[in-house]
Amino acid sequence: MKLCVAGAVFVSAASSAAVAAPIELTCNGTLHQYLPTVVHAALSPTAAQVDLEAMRISTPFGRYGITSVDNSSVSFNGTWKGWLVAGSLDRTTGEMNMRWLSKEEQTKLYRREKAQMGMSADLKCSVASRLF
Repeated sequence: MKLCVAGAVFVSAASSAAVAAPIELTCNGTLHQYLPTVVHAALSPTAAQVDLEAMRISTPFGRYGITSVDNSSVSFNGTWKGWLVAGSLDRTTGEMNMRWLSKEEQTKLYRREKAQMGMSADLKCSVASRLF
């Protein structure tokens, strides 16, 4: 009986250790700027990191707090250069979507009014692999 309990504790600890390690990603895609002018730019492969233990995500556009995690996605938000940022990372497909709004435009959304997004990013991420 003691052996079974010890084995279960080891498996549980090993599983926790695997989840605790930050996950290194490579992301590329498109950045869309809408304010003050419209610009669309391709993003070359860039590093990102998901740290579920610290509840932090580093994206090509800054570091943010993770607000929720479920089986299908990781959601995050924060601020970047005066913008309110919200985003999500699909845990199956690797699609990361980010949206930037000014505080004024976010207030409009809260009031269920039309709002102008400042920027958005549509990225595709995959687990980074070592070169050697």
